[in-house]
Amino acid sequence: MDWAFVSRGAAWLELAMLMPWLLKAGHSPSEAETWVSQFPSWEQAAAADIDCFASAFARQWRTASQTRDDSWIHLHADLTRRWDDHRRNGAT
Repeated sequence: MDWAFVSRGAAWLELAMLMPWLLKAGHSPSEAETWVSQFPSWEQAAAADIDCFASAFARQWRTASQTRDDSWIHLHADLTRRWDDHRRNGAT
């Protein structure tokens, strides 16, 4: 899902795509997830679905960082990896 490419998806995806920006603003992954949990779509989403997205999101940005040298891409890859690591280490 991307505003440049309008598509349909679960409502919680918009919140998931905010994660790197919340981390960049100085929030920990746990703090960022606490903030997005105020939205019903996040609370109602299956943890396994969020985990799957976090992993795919991190993989997408890692791949981009391996083929491009833009500093913002490397930063985004690091931020999405941090969130994925948080999810893999038992976030619910």
